[in-house]
Amino acid sequence: MPVQSGEGEPSIEDLKLQLRAKEEEAVKLTIEIRNSIQTVQSHLRQRSEDGHRIQEMVIQAEKESHAFCQDVLKLRDEALRRKDDNIEYEKRTSDERKQTDLLVAQAANKSLAGAFYRFSTHYSHKAAQFVMRTLKYLNIV
Repeated sequence: MPVQSGEGEPSIEDLKLQLRAKEEEAVKLTIEIRNSIQTVQSHLRQRSEDGHRIQEMVIQAEKESHAFCQDVLKLRDEALRRKDDNIEYEKRTSDERKQTDLLVAQAANKSLAGAFYRFSTHYSHKAAQFVMRTLKYLNIV
C-alpha cells in the first residue's frame, strides 16, 4: 500500500512511477532528437555532396565552354586564312590569266604576222595591205 507522507502529497511509489514515466519519455525524446539530428546531418551531407557535384558540373561546363570558344576561334582564324588565301588565289589567278592572255595574244600576233608574211609572198602587195587594214580595223593587230 502506498505510503503517504502528508496530506495531498503523492506517495513515494507514485513519485517513482512518475519518475520512471518521465525517464521513458525523456529516452523517447532523446531518441527522436538523435534521429532528427541524424536526418538533418544526412540531408546536410547530401546537400554538400550535391553542392560538390554541382560545383564539379559548373567547372566541367566552364572547361567545355572554354574549349568550345577555342574551337570557334580556330574556325574563325581558319575562315579568315581561307578568305585571305582565296583573295590571294583570285589575285594570282587574275595575274596568271592576264599573263596567259598576253602570251596568247603575242603568240597570235606572231602567228598572224607569219601568216601575213606567207600571204604577202604568195599574193600581191595590195591584197596584203587590204588584209592588214582589215586586221587593224578589227583591232586584231
